[in-house]
Amino acid sequence: MSRFLVVFLVGVIIALIFSMQNNTSITIYFGPWQFQGSIALILLIAFSLGFILSIISVAPTLIKNRFTTSKQQKRIQELEKQISEGKEEKKS
Repeated sequence: MSRFLVVFLVGVIIALIFSMQNNTSITIYFGPWQFQGSIALILLIAFSLGFILSIISVAPTLIKNRFTTSKQQKRIQELEKQISEGKEEKKS
């Protein structure tokens, strides 16, 4: 957990340095809309939207895998119980 925190803080420091050095205002044209802001803000929004869209696209697979794993773990427990019951019957 502490390694994640260190990497996160280093990322935040790099982002702050980048945003302080790239504060030039630019205009982005997208169809009939036009957005104006600093380069750092526009890049932050673009990366954030990309991250959110990638999480949304991967989420169904992650949920399906978690459900399958849970189902398989329950089946393993049932089979282990049957095996242990079978061994007890052989001893009798």
